[in-house]
Amino acid sequence: MFKKIKLVIVFLSILFVSYGLAAGLLKMASANSNVYTGLSVFASVLDRIQDDYVEVPDMEKVLKGAIQGMMEAVDPYSSFVDGRTYEELMAVNRDAGIGVDLAKRYGYIYVISAENGSPAKESGLRSGDLIETIDGESAAMMSLWEAEQRMLGPEGSSLEIRVIRTRRQEPLVLTIQRAISVKNELTVRVLDGDLGLVTVPDFRPDSAEKMAAGIKKLLSSDIKGMIMDLRGSFSGNLDEAVKAADLFMDEGQKIVTIRVEDQEVETITATEGVLFSDIPLVLLVDAGTSGSAEVFVAALLDNDLAEVVGVKTEGKGSIQKKITLESNGFLYLSRELLIRPSGNPILNRNFRESGIEPNQAAPGRDFISDYYLENTPDDEDVQLGVDFFRNLDNAINEEQLRMAREIVRDLVNNSGEAKKLKKAA
Repeated sequence: MFKKIKLVIVFLSILFVSYGLAAGLLKMASANSNVYTGLSVFASVLDRIQDDYVEVPDMEKVLKGAIQGMMEAVDPYSSFVDGRTYEELMAVNRDAGIGVDLAKRYGYIYVISAENGSPAKESGLRSGDLIETIDGESAAMMSLWEAEQRMLGPEGSSLEIRVIRTRRQEPLVLTIQRAISVKNELTVRVLDGDLGLVTVPDFRPDSAEKMAAGIKKLLSSDIKGMIMDLRGSFSGNLDEAVKAADLFMDEGQKIVTIRVEDQEVETITATEGVLFSDIPLVLLVDAGTSGSAEVFVAALLDNDLAEVVGVKTEGKGSIQKKITLESNGFLYLSRELLIRPSGNPILNRNFRESGIEPNQAAPGRDFISDYYLENTPDDEDVQLGVDFFRNLDNAINEEQLRMAREIVRDLVNNSGEAKKLKKAA
């Protein structure tokens, strides 16, 4: 009995700390909620499980599951990590990975994006996949942080994941070989003779500088319109996204506001003055556009500096901070919210409203349905394989780029005499 009470007290202490922080900082609980009533209910449920369950329950598993469920209810990016798990994972050689961005959703590990050219991408992992198991371990019992760390390991080692995917009746098992990350570089090229295409894989340090240099390079080609491809852009930092947005903005225009609780603690505005102007600009986004890339997109969209084409972005508009607990564990808890110039948060309390909606949805409403009708076998028992989904993604990517070219071409034609990109005075 004493052991049971001790378990309850320890867990409730953790619960109170994490729930209180989450509710206070992200306002996930209403002001009128009674935390103590909730804790009492939880203690009653825990007591009945331990006393009345049909078998002797694994109470450690029960408690861990309760905490993980609570953290996922806070938002898809916060994590609780117990001390033993932390020590176990830190003891492993973790110099290689698979190149994937993850969140926690629906009790599973959710794939936001797989980086182009990465082991994850080459294996067939795609945005929207739900990871059910990692090396045979249930992802439902893992925090986001733990799942991210389990993707890492020695170079050349293999990782097996079981994936639930839309339009497949059975889970898909993928074996992925870890590799040292090789980051894709920002690239520029000319399309159709007079349109510029800038592909932005991330917002690592020096991305803004390379973006400026790449656009200047396009000047010599007399481009009349430009597409910036931010599909799958998920890594990088806020400062670099701010610098990149500043290239296109007048001094004083709002880029992003940082909010803690309901208080705006910092509003970041453009400082350098417009470097590039007088050109129709289209930003190409998808569900893998996340984090810093969303700050960049929102800044240009909300200040009427660009059209946005594609599908709604991820909505990863928060900054996590590490909080050490007395229990030897720690929290990665969202402490700061990123607010668009429009005043709307990128990460909404109602997660379905998170992300950035494009001006123009691409592909069109019937594109994917038509693709399935034209490319799937009549036998409903045949499982769609990796090659089918890879070809589908390629078709979607091509259609999105086609639509972006069409839209920027219309913008060029409707602007009267097309203006050449110039350096502002």
